[in-house]
Amino acid sequence: MSFFSYSTFKSDLSLDKLLIKNPLTTFFWRLESDNFRDLGLYVKDILVVDKSAKVRKNDLLIVIREGEFCLIKAKGGRNEDEIWGVVVGVVKCLR
Repeated sequence: MSFFSYSTFKSDLSLDKLLIKNPLTTFFWRLESDNFRDLGLYVKDILVVDKSAKVRKNDLLIVIREGEFCLIKAKGGRNEDEIWGVVVGVVKCLR
């Protein structure tokens, strides 16, 4: 069973256009921990983080906790950590 065909191939596909809505506030972070395997995130995956994105429930956030950057999942209500940015995309590294 095929999941794509040559007719859906896009030679003009731009990862910048697909992943970056706000170039001045978007950053890439390489994940260095396997603590989020349950969310499908692994070491070497690249997180696309937008500092200007509004936080929604269940978003993944980069926060500053005790002077260090941490990845957490947003919950309802207020967050006591300083929010650095919202993860808006992930680039998977298969090798």
